[in-house]
Amino acid sequence: MQRVVSHFESLLQEHPEEYLWFYKVFKYTVDSQIVILDDGHAGHLSQAQTTVRELTDVLNKEGKNVKENTITLDFRTSFVARIFYLYVFLSKLFFSLRNEDYLKYFLTDSCYSLLMRVKADFVISYGSKFEGVNFILSKNHQAKSIILGERYV
Repeated sequence: MQRVVSHFESLLQEHPEEYLWFYKVFKYTVDSQIVILDDGHAGHLSQAQTTVRELTDVLNKEGKNVKENTITLDFRTSFVARIFYLYVFLSKLFFSLRNEDYLKYFLTDSCYSLLMRVKADFVISYGSKFEGVNFILSKNHQAKSIILGERYV
Protein backbone atom coordinates (compact mmCIF):
# COMPACT_ATOMS: atom_id res chain seq x y z
CA MET A 1 0.00 0.00 0.00
CA GLN A 2 2.86 2.36 0.81
CA ARG A 3 4.32 1.82 -2.70
CA VAL A 4 0.97 2.71 -4.29
CA VAL A 5 0.65 5.86 -2.18
CA SER A 6 4.25 6.82 -2.97
CA HIS A 7 3.61 6.32 -6.67
CA PHE A 8 0.58 8.65 -6.62
CA GLU A 9 2.45 11.15 -4.48
CA SER A 10 5.26 11.34 -7.04
CA LEU A 11 2.75 11.77 -9.87
CA LEU A 12 1.03 14.61 -8.02
CA GLN A 13 4.37 16.30 -7.36
CA GLU A 14 5.24 16.10 -11.07
CA HIS A 15 1.79 17.31 -12.23
CA PRO A 16 0.12 19.29 -9.41
CA GLU A 17 -2.48 20.72 -11.82
CA GLU A 18 -3.89 17.21 -12.22
CA TYR A 19 -4.72 17.01 -8.52
CA LEU A 20 -7.67 19.33 -8.98
CA TRP A 21 -8.97 17.14 -11.80
CA PHE A 22 -8.60 14.03 -9.66
CA TYR A 23 -10.34 15.75 -6.79
CA LYS A 24 -13.26 16.90 -8.95
CA VAL A 25 -14.00 13.38 -10.15
CA PHE A 26 -15.39 12.60 -6.72
CA LYS A 27 -17.23 15.93 -6.35
CA TYR A 28 -16.17 16.42 -2.71
CA THR A 29 -15.36 20.06 -3.17
CA VAL A 30 -17.54 22.96 -2.10
CA ASP A 31 -16.61 24.73 -5.34
CA SER A 32 -18.89 24.49 -8.38
CA GLN A 33 -17.79 25.32 -11.90
CA ILE A 34 -20.39 26.58 -14.36
CA VAL A 35 -19.47 26.77 -18.04
CA ILE A 36 -21.50 28.80 -20.51
CA LEU A 37 -21.00 27.75 -24.12
CA ASP A 38 -21.38 31.06 -25.96
CA ASP A 39 -22.59 31.07 -29.56
CA GLY A 40 -21.85 34.77 -30.07
CA HIS A 41 -25.45 36.00 -29.83
CA ALA A 42 -25.83 38.63 -27.10
CA GLY A 43 -29.42 37.60 -26.31
CA HIS A 44 -28.45 33.96 -25.86
CA LEU A 45 -25.56 34.90 -23.60
CA SER A 46 -27.84 37.17 -21.56
CA GLN A 47 -30.31 34.32 -21.00
CA ALA A 48 -27.49 31.97 -20.02
CA GLN A 49 -26.11 34.53 -17.55
CA THR A 50 -29.58 34.93 -16.01
CA THR A 51 -29.70 31.15 -15.55
CA VAL A 52 -26.24 31.26 -13.95
CA ARG A 53 -27.37 33.92 -11.47
CA GLU A 54 -30.39 31.82 -10.47
CA LEU A 55 -28.27 28.68 -10.20
CA THR A 56 -25.63 30.56 -8.19
CA ASP A 57 -28.26 31.65 -5.68
CA VAL A 58 -29.36 28.04 -5.19
CA LEU A 59 -25.79 26.73 -4.92
CA ASN A 60 -24.76 29.48 -2.48
CA LYS A 61 -27.66 28.48 -0.21
CA GLU A 62 -26.22 24.94 -0.28
CA GLY A 63 -22.85 26.30 0.86
CA LYS A 64 -21.17 26.07 -2.55
CA ASN A 65 -18.75 28.59 -4.04
CA VAL A 66 -19.50 29.22 -7.71
CA LYS A 67 -17.09 30.08 -10.49
CA GLU A 68 -18.49 30.99 -13.90
CA ASN A 69 -16.61 30.52 -17.17
CA THR A 70 -17.92 31.74 -20.52
CA ILE A 71 -16.31 30.12 -23.52
CA THR A 72 -17.07 31.24 -27.05
CA LEU A 73 -17.06 28.13 -29.21
CA ASP A 74 -15.48 28.23 -32.65
CA PHE A 75 -15.49 25.37 -35.12
CA ARG A 76 -12.48 25.00 -37.39
CA THR A 77 -14.62 25.48 -40.53
CA SER A 78 -18.31 25.48 -41.44
CA PHE A 79 -17.82 22.07 -43.07
CA VAL A 80 -16.34 20.67 -39.86
CA ALA A 81 -19.32 22.11 -37.96
CA ARG A 82 -21.69 20.13 -40.20
CA ILE A 83 -19.64 16.94 -39.72
CA PHE A 84 -19.80 17.55 -35.98
CA TYR A 85 -23.58 16.94 -36.01
CA LEU A 86 -22.95 13.47 -37.45
CA TYR A 87 -20.28 12.82 -34.83
CA VAL A 88 -22.66 13.79 -32.02
CA PHE A 89 -25.38 11.52 -33.40
CA LEU A 90 -22.93 8.61 -33.51
CA SER A 91 -21.56 9.42 -30.04
CA LYS A 92 -25.06 9.04 -28.62
CA LEU A 93 -25.10 5.52 -30.05
CA PHE A 94 -21.50 4.53 -29.36
CA PHE A 95 -20.15 5.29 -25.90
CA SER A 96 -16.51 5.17 -27.06
CA LEU A 97 -17.03 8.29 -29.20
CA ARG A 98 -17.99 10.44 -26.19
CA ASN A 99 -14.37 11.19 -25.37
CA GLU A 100 -13.84 14.94 -25.06
CA ASP A 101 -10.43 14.58 -26.72
CA TYR A 102 -12.26 14.18 -30.05
CA LEU A 103 -13.50 17.76 -29.75
CA LYS A 104 -10.01 18.93 -30.76
CA TYR A 105 -10.72 17.78 -34.31
CA PHE A 106 -13.79 20.01 -34.57
CA LEU A 107 -12.95 23.12 -32.53
CA THR A 108 -10.18 25.66 -33.01
CA ASP A 109 -7.06 25.02 -30.95
CA SER A 110 -7.63 28.02 -28.68
CA CYS A 111 -11.27 27.11 -28.09
CA TYR A 112 -10.42 23.48 -27.32
CA SER A 113 -7.65 24.58 -24.96
CA LEU A 114 -10.05 26.82 -23.01
CA LEU A 115 -12.60 24.00 -22.72
CA MET A 116 -10.04 21.54 -21.39
CA ARG A 117 -8.91 23.93 -18.62
CA VAL A 118 -12.28 23.73 -16.88
CA LYS A 119 -13.89 20.69 -15.29
CA ALA A 120 -17.51 21.72 -15.18
CA ASP A 121 -20.25 20.80 -12.73
CA PHE A 122 -22.84 22.54 -14.93
CA VAL A 123 -22.70 23.11 -18.69
CA ILE A 124 -25.09 25.72 -20.10
CA SER A 125 -25.75 26.29 -23.80
CA TYR A 126 -28.48 27.83 -25.92
CA GLY A 127 -30.28 25.92 -28.68
CA SER A 128 -29.09 23.06 -30.83
CA LYS A 129 -25.92 24.61 -32.29
CA PHE A 130 -23.77 23.63 -29.30
CA GLU A 131 -25.99 20.91 -27.87
CA GLY A 132 -23.41 18.33 -28.98
CA VAL A 133 -20.53 20.03 -27.17
CA ASN A 134 -22.77 20.33 -24.11
CA PHE A 135 -23.56 16.60 -24.36
CA ILE A 136 -19.89 15.54 -24.64
CA LEU A 137 -18.69 17.81 -21.81
CA SER A 138 -21.51 16.95 -19.44
CA LYS A 139 -20.96 13.21 -19.96
CA ASN A 140 -17.19 13.44 -19.48
CA HIS A 141 -17.35 15.75 -16.47
CA GLN A 142 -20.35 14.05 -14.90
CA ALA A 143 -21.93 17.50 -15.02
CA LYS A 144 -25.50 18.69 -15.24
CA SER A 145 -26.47 19.77 -18.73
CA ILE A 146 -28.69 22.83 -19.16
CA ILE A 147 -29.84 23.64 -22.69
CA LEU A 148 -31.82 26.83 -23.10
CA GLY A 149 -34.07 27.75 -26.01
CA GLU A 150 -37.52 27.28 -27.44
CA ARG A 151 -37.16 23.56 -28.17
CA TYR A 152 -36.29 22.62 -24.60
CA VAL A 153 -38.32 22.68 -21.44
